[in-house]
Amino acid sequence: MALIEGDPARPVAALAAEVGWSHGHPVRQFTRVVGFGPRVLAAIVRTRRLLADLDVYADVPWGELAVRYGWYDQSHLIRDFKRHTGVTPSAYVRAQRRHYEPKDAAPGFVPEQDGDQIRPRRGA
Repeated sequence: MALIEGDPARPVAALAAEVGWSHGHPVRQFTRVVGFGPRVLAAIVRTRRLLADLDVYADVPWGELAVRYGWYDQSHLIRDFKRHTGVTPSAYVRAQRRHYEPKDAAPGFVPEQDGDQIRPRRGA
């Protein structure tokens, strides 16, 4: 877990090689102990870092952010972002702007869908 948190963009095979294991061994052990695979944890770590550093009150360069935080491309970032937050990055930004003034915004805000409306929910 520490290796993934240290560099969530590193491939699982590289992490396994660093500790002297085959690729499959850490995936099986990690899934057994944690409940999901190391790639899922890496995506969660990348998403949380992106959320913590995201300035939703500026123009958001999604393509640049995808590369900076270790996604292959912008569409990969969008898929992971939606998988882990429940909304697309643009919906997240709209909700953040609509519900919070810049001085009140806090990292970790995750919009929660409520029918066609998006309402804020604290705590991701």
